[in-house]
Amino acid sequence: MSGEIGAWDTAILSPAVIASGDTVKCWYVGTAEPPDENGTLIGSVGYAFSTDGGLNWTKNDEPLLTAD
Repeated sequence: MSGEIGAWDTAILSPAVIASGDTVKCWYVGTAEPPDENGTLIGSVGYAFSTDGGLNWTKNDEPLLTAD
């Protein structure tokens, strides 16, 4: 489900997954940047869903929320 190299969600962290009927929904933190020298990681919140039990995912191209 992660994005291509250099995408805003190259790395996916802290997924939260909920099954709702036939749909599996996932909100996650995505980042393309490594942590800074203090260990701080700035990520954005993404959303994806699956209608086949999590085998294949459809995700938003852009994040739902971004850090200022």
